[in-house]
Amino acid sequence: MRIALACLVPWIACCVPSAAQDRPASQGKSEVYKLEVKKARPIEAVLTQDYRLLRPVEALILFIPRAPELPGQTDVKTTLDPNGVDGNELSPLRRPIASTKVTFDQLKDNLLPIRVRVKATLVARELVTVTSRGQAPPVAPLKKPDRQAALYPSAMFDFQSAEVKRWMKANSLSRGKTEAEIDFARRVYTAIVKKYSHGYMKENTIIWQSDPAKREISIDQWRASLVSTKKEAHSAGLSVLFVSALRANNVPARILLGQWTDNKKAAFRGDRPFYHVKAEFFAENVGWVPVDLGSAVQATKERDGMAYFGKDPGDFLCLHVDAELVIETPVIKVPAPFLPYVGMTIGRVGGGIPASPKSIFQTVELSWRFRDVE
Repeated sequence: MRIALACLVPWIACCVPSAAQDRPASQGKSEVYKLEVKKARPIEAVLTQDYRLLRPVEALILFIPRAPELPGQTDVKTTLDPNGVDGNELSPLRRPIASTKVTFDQLKDNLLPIRVRVKATLVARELVTVTSRGQAPPVAPLKKPDRQAALYPSAMFDFQSAEVKRWMKANSLSRGKTEAEIDFARRVYTAIVKKYSHGYMKENTIIWQSDPAKREISIDQWRASLVSTKKEAHSAGLSVLFVSALRANNVPARILLGQWTDNKKAAFRGDRPFYHVKAEFFAENVGWVPVDLGSAVQATKERDGMAYFGKDPGDFLCLHVDAELVIETPVIKVPAPFLPYVGMTIGRVGGGIPASPKSIFQTVELSWRFRDVE
């Protein structure tokens, strides 16, 4: 069976991480912090993706990330309908996904109804100072595999590139030998918030190719080396640059892709969702500290403030951690830089002629809906 790649999400080949530094970070003489849990909010999210097929296809492979357990979201369960099966994607991070196969003869009136349901308890957190370490709860250090996963370089987190090195040097972002993770992360945050605006770069181009062997993929919009040479970026690019600078200085960090749990913000534009990307970094004896660069650069009245550093109001659902997923299908491996909603590969269409997704699908409904639950 020939497979054609549906251009429902932008794609990227995953870069296998190389070894990163693994020395323990020095705390230095700085303030003592803890992450204070403010409140918990149980929610249910429903993603609706309904399509009408305009012509027969052999099969459709659907896939979606399963939302992970994180400090900011617990008791998480993700289901995919129709008939989703739990598994893992193929990158070194092996993130959880759900996938399913749908054949044309299973559809009623050529309608493909897709539902993703996520239940989770969202946790509001805030970084606060305390007078002594005894006032803060104990926090276990990261396990070695988790630490390595949050330090690796990749095609997107290309902090070893000359461009990122020049940007860090120009902004004096070299971590001092005794500089604590929070102090250094604050300096990186401030450098980005002061000099960047929120926008979309035109260098990113998604090219449809009917033959998967010839498809072309661009990740320029998010690549740290490109973002470091610009003055504006989407929340994804800003977060990637922030995480890259921290990883380059041996501070474990990661991005979180997801949706706001406000129904007015969780919208679609055409056939693409509005998604948001945040970041977290790990501070010894403190834990994973939340950072929201995208919101910070848009809040012009607070450009010099710290309103989005160390504060998580508990209004965001993370769908997956980091980027560059690789999805296994029966014929090909599908690379995806981000997966903010259900992606799919399309089997051969009627007559055996590969075609673009727009000639196969008619969108019926695309929506996210969130509600609080007891």
